[in-house]
Amino acid sequence: MVTWRRQLSFCKGWNDLELNVVAYLYMITVCTRKQSLDHGWCVHGLITTEGFECNLLICNALINMYLKCRSFDDAKSVYDGMPIHDVVTWNAMIAAACSQPDQRNKGLVLFQRMQESGLCPNQITYVSVECICRPFGFIPWTACSFTYWRE
Repeated sequence: MVTWRRQLSFCKGWNDLELNVVAYLYMITVCTRKQSLDHGWCVHGLITTEGFECNLLICNALINMYLKCRSFDDAKSVYDGMPIHDVVTWNAMIAAACSQPDQRNKGLVLFQRMQESGLCPNQITYVSVECICRPFGFIPWTACSFTYWRE
């Protein structure tokens, strides 16, 4: 973490940099692009230590990072610890379930919970749900979902 602080302070020209949401989002983005799970865990630890673990933007970025690093359990842990979820949060988790055949049932459960929470699914949600349903032969249900979405 000292290296991150030095790099960020050097770029900004500050000697003692106080990290904020933007700095953490930058670090998470770098870890995501490099698919560096080890560095991601370090950044997540720093975020927790500094008290930013309930920030919606940071949590969504962490979920995205963990999913792109193929760490579904870590993404689920962040998801479970979040006080609120938005459409981005739900979509990330549902899309992740779509990409992992052994998680597809969980994706449908998440979709149902999203609807129960009162949030409206969007196009991304429905594409992921269709991806989940197609192997199970739930095409009529998927067509109904798209009809619902268009209304």
